[in-house]
Amino acid sequence: MKRLFPYISPLMALLGLAACVKAPDLGPEERDAGKELIAFSQEGSAFTRAALTKAGFSQDTKVVLRIKAEDAGSTQVRYTQALATASPETTADDDCNTLFGLEGTHSHLAYAEGKKRFWDDAFGRTSRLTVYAVAVPNQNNETVLPSDILDQNGTTTAVVSEAINPNWYTITSGEENNKINWSVSAKQSADTRLVQDLAYSNNIKADETVLKGRYHEEWAESVWTPGMACGRLI
Repeated sequence: MKRLFPYISPLMALLGLAACVKAPDLGPEERDAGKELIAFSQEGSAFTRAALTKAGFSQDTKVVLRIKAEDAGSTQVRYTQALATASPETTADDDCNTLFGLEGTHSHLAYAEGKKRFWDDAFGRTSRLTVYAVAVPNQNNETVLPSDILDQNGTTTAVVSEAINPNWYTITSGEENNKINWSVSAKQSADTRLVQDLAYSNNIKADETVLKGRYHEEWAESVWTPGMACGRLI
């Protein structure tokens, strides 16, 4: 089984909402205007770039993500699911390598259309994000990897706000479910391995102390020092 190692850097913002005001009926583009992307690159552009794997994929690969947001100022927790595509691996000496010390090939990651996720919809600047991701290497097919594979089965959930925050939810009954169902053939062949080789990542989390899974820049003595770091996105 292949391990995924996504490298993700956060850009933070805080969205102020006036109390006791009826939310307008906005479309997705209007609703998300001005928000800060949960970015998979140091630039944080809409088409994000990230070193998703240590070796990269050879073809476009579908990635299913679950992001868990914990509020540093309270006990509140929110979740969202998203889809992304990892591009064919690159050996280009881009910022992933020159600034953050990655070596060798890697794949860049971009949100699927309509699946961008934002810090504002989590808890803004007080967000602490854990990220889980799964993929089948070199497969970009709903039949091979269902988009609902990371759904919270066995729990009851509620959307944060249908009007202004429809892509995030809370668990109202039950416990967070980090298990998935995945079947493999008893008799393996080259064909079955192509569509049953599940890759996963869970190295963006609070208790991670070894696998440096996020871009990190530290300000000291008037200089930004870039590198990789363990733990959650903050």
